[in-house]
Amino acid sequence: MKNTWKYIITLICFFSISMTYAQSDEYDNLAWLDLGLNINNVGPGVHAGITTNYNLHLYSFNFSHSKTPDVFWLLDILDGKVVQEKVNEFSCLYGLVKRYKFINLYGQGGVGMVTGEKIVEEDIWNSSNTREKLSNFTSFGFSYKAGLDFVIGNYFGLGIATNGNLNKDKPITGIIFSLKLGVMR
Repeated sequence: MKNTWKYIITLICFFSISMTYAQSDEYDNLAWLDLGLNINNVGPGVHAGITTNYNLHLYSFNFSHSKTPDVFWLLDILDGKVVQEKVNEFSCLYGLVKRYKFINLYGQGGVGMVTGEKIVEEDIWNSSNTREKLSNFTSFGFSYKAGLDFVIGNYFGLGIATNGNLNKDKPITGIIFSLKLGVMR
């Protein structure tokens, strides 16, 4: 847990530096909030991010939370046990963007941390439900995000992106559908 706080503080410092650059008087200084839904190899979830754009350079901090949906539990009920997985991903990314009038194409890479747990409920057919955490994990890895933003107005946009985190414990790959709010052009 000590390393988690060090990592979060490092990400906050990185983002603070990028915000300082975004406040200069250059033409290409943009910043927006990214809120959306993600679907990855764990299951559906939510995504939130903050991004600054300084002269076509992107700096962003992202958070995603996913869990195994209740529908998938039906597959394990016949075995007499239920498995649920919850995963959080924090990432700090740098990348480049190609801007057109109403479309932004971008690619980013950086460092990320994945935390999660797998919970197993054994013997659900008996009255003595045994609930145990099968495993907890925290892993650092390479995070990436590439996508397409549709800029609808100066302060509003829609986006679709692919993202992931390559690490040793729980590699994640998925897709994000998001709403962008902020200075988009």
